[in-house]
Amino acid sequence: MAEVIKDELLGEIECVDGFETEVNWVNNKKIDVYFDISDYQLLNEKDEEKTDKEKMEDRIKTLKEILSDVNGWNEKIIKNSAEVMLELANDWFDVEDYYEDDEIDEFVEDMKQVLSEESAEKLRDSEITQETMEKIMSVERLTIYGDGNFSIYLSDNDMIFSGHIIGLFRDDSDVIKVGTFALRAQCVVLFLSPITLAASMMFQGAGENLASSIASFLRSGITFVPMVLILPKFLGIYGIQLAQPVADIISFVIVMPLIVNFFRKINA
Repeated sequence: MAEVIKDELLGEIECVDGFETEVNWVNNKKIDVYFDISDYQLLNEKDEEKTDKEKMEDRIKTLKEILSDVNGWNEKIIKNSAEVMLELANDWFDVEDYYEDDEIDEFVEDMKQVLSEESAEKLRDSEITQETMEKIMSVERLTIYGDGNFSIYLSDNDMIFSGHIIGLFRDDSDVIKVGTFALRAQCVVLFLSPITLAASMMFQGAGENLASSIASFLRSGITFVPMVLILPKFLGIYGIQLAQPVADIISFVIVMPLIVNFFRKINA
């Protein structure tokens, strides 16, 4: 059983890798804190001779040092992050991707409530200023490592970096642009895949062998392969980006009559 550290500020903390808790950040906003005491994390390489309890005590000390000047740390984090990501934000952000022409005026007026008029007006031309970056970004999560190291997860309320997940895996602007569109397209049909999966399990449990086989084939990518071969011939790179979402839609269209027929059968 893992040892437990009782702390007046943080409460009970288990000395296990991946322990999470919540702390108050600026304006009493709650953020998640994750403690990494693993042996394979590069930032923990000085921890080799320490016990799990000693590792956790080290991380608690780091967290308390941050919280002792939370406003100062927040200002420093937001300012530096905004400076680093400003150029990338201007490469990615296109106001027309988010708003129709008749909605842009309302968007700009809303942004004037939190930005200077100059920064808000520049959004019409898809231009992001340092001020805009600092206003829209917020700290959402801390991960605490050994020897005073920590990492931060920032949110921009999905205003600019809808492609930031792609950016974590590949630092290439062209790849990010392709991946961002593909990710958005996949998110549109994200709710369809669980339906096909659930249908397959339902048919299998009910002994509907034919329907179960069809649903299983759909899950295994039988619709994806034709789409990735056919769509690029007509749509180019967009065909590759849309292959998986279109395959999910086709799978859903095929499996839905099977689901309807199954429920009709059991209700007959």
